[in-house]
This record gives sequence, C-alpha cells and structure tokens, in this order.
Amino acid sequence: MTFVKALAWIARHIYFQFPSPATAPSQIIGVLVTILVPVMAVSVVMTLKWRIRYQRARRDLMYKAVERMASGPTVAIVVVNETECGAVEEAFAARAPGLIPKPGKAGAKAVTLLGTHGGARIVLAQSEQGTVGAGSMPWTVDNLIKHLDPAFLVLTGVCYGLNAHDLDGGDQRLGDVVVATQLCAVDHRKLTTRPDGSQYEINRGPRTEATSNLLSHARTLGRHRIPKVHFGHMLSLNTLVNSREERARLQALNEEAVAGEMEAAGLYAAAEQAKCDWILVKGISDWGIQKTDDHQSRAARHAADFVADLIAQIDPGAAASPH
Repeated sequence: MTFVKALAWIARHIYFQFPSPATAPSQIIGVLVTILVPVMAVSVVMTLKWRIRYQRARRDLMYKAVERMASGPTVAIVVVNETECGAVEEAFAARAPGLIPKPGKAGAKAVTLLGTHGGARIVLAQSEQGTVGAGSMPWTVDNLIKHLDPAFLVLTGVCYGLNAHDLDGGDQRLGDVVVATQLCAVDHRKLTTRPDGSQYEINRGPRTEATSNLLSHARTLGRHRIPKVHFGHMLSLNTLVNSREERARLQALNEEAVAGEMEAAGLYAAAEQAKCDWILVKGISDWGIQKTDDHQSRAARHAADFVADLIAQIDPGAAASPH
C-alpha cells in the first residue's frame, strides 16, 4: 500500500462508502464524525480569528490610553465663526511666541492643535452656527468628547449684552467679558392664552449651572480685570437676535440674564450626556439691536485672552499629575 493509495482509501470511505462489513451504529458514528469534524474545524478557525481581532482591539485601546497619558490632559475650546477662531489662535500665540497652529482630527471633525498650555494639550474646534443641523454644536462636542476625552470644554466667542450701560442703565460696555453662572435654554417654551385673551409664555427649557470648580477659578481671575468680567445667567436660543422687541421679550423672560447667544445649549446637552465639565466665556460685541461686526474682533479677543489665562490658572496638567 503506497501513501497515495492510503489517502485515496481514506477519502473514499469518508464519503459514506464504508468498508464491508459495517454495522448500523458504526455507519451512524461515521456520518456524525464526517459532519462534526468540518464543523469543529470551522469553529476553531472562527474562534482564533475573533481572538486575534479582540487582542488587536485591546492592544489598540491600550496604546491610545498610553498616548493620552503621555501627552497629558486635553482642553477643548469651541468657537463658531472665523473671527472667534482667529481670536483664540492669536491669544495662545501671544502666550507662546512662535506657535504655529497645526491641523488635526477628532473622529470625523477637523480641529486645530494649539500646543501645550497650563500643562494641557489645547485643541480648538469650530462648530457650525446653532444647535441643529449637520456640524452644529451637539455633533461637534460629541466628537470632541468621544475622541479626545477632554479634561473640560470651553465655549468662547461673542454674545449680545442685556445689561448695557446706555440702554439699560447697567454696567456692561462693548468688549466686556461674560462668564455664565447659569445657562438658560429658552427655545423650549409653551405659549398659552389667558381667559381675557392675552397671551403669555412659559419657559420649559433646562437651566443648568456651569461646572463649579471651573467657575470658582473664573471668579478669582475675573476680579479687578480690565475689561470688566460679568457673571450671571446666559440665555441660549436658536435665534440671531437683532430686534428691540425680541430683546425686551428675553429680558422680561429672565430678569437675571446678563447676555444671550445661540450655541451653549447644544454644548451643554452633549457635555451633560458624557458627564464632561464645561464653562462658557464670551465677549460682548453688540446689544441684540442694530448689529454690526465692528466690535466682534475685540470682544472675541478679550474672551479668548480670559480663556487662555483661565486655563493657565487651573493648570490641568498639574491637576492630572499623580504627584
């Protein structure tokens, strides 16, 4: 019997051509073996395949965790328009001469890397305006949190003041900085009619406070600062306000509100879902009436300077150190 003939004999009998004599139980066992052997072989192959895939995924996660630890914590700064983006880049470049912003990614979102400040890696992201639609604030923040795991988020840029020196007899001037102690989302509301036919509004949007430890650092930094830093309630709604009537309505809706803007409610929604710390810092560029772009650059830069100094004061890199 040659080796080739032996293989032929095995192959012939593995396909149910049993040698004679063969009992019924032995034929059944032969059939089962014929079926089970390939099934077991496939199972072993699939198990090994999934095991290798699992080990690779675990290794990649470990490498990413090590990279994050090695690079220190991340602080994500979010803006909406090009003026605000330029103001942040200029503020950090002023504190790190020679800084060259570099492009990067957070998942599908393009970001700008601004080097290290306060022991943290600074990442700047520009969102589309408002809180609805592709690329808007919730989608932007969700990508930042999932792919960068930031120590905290900062929303900065410009806003409209609601306590103007000339219009309202308040103490706000163009270029001043506003830090939100409480965010009031006012898009979610109920309009109803009284028995006498008059209409009134009930706000149903969330009211939430900025992260307390970030706010405490901001209060300390804001004392005696020029331009002045105001703390108070910030209104957030998906409406570009350029109307005296709408401004008056918002003031009546929340008498404690000091300013208003369009994106903070989206940042809060995404940050709250992920339990990520956040703070809102914006510069007053107008009063919600007769809008112009004349004061946007100055207001955005004042807010960005405050954000840069705030991060340096918090020093998230030192806070994250095991020492």
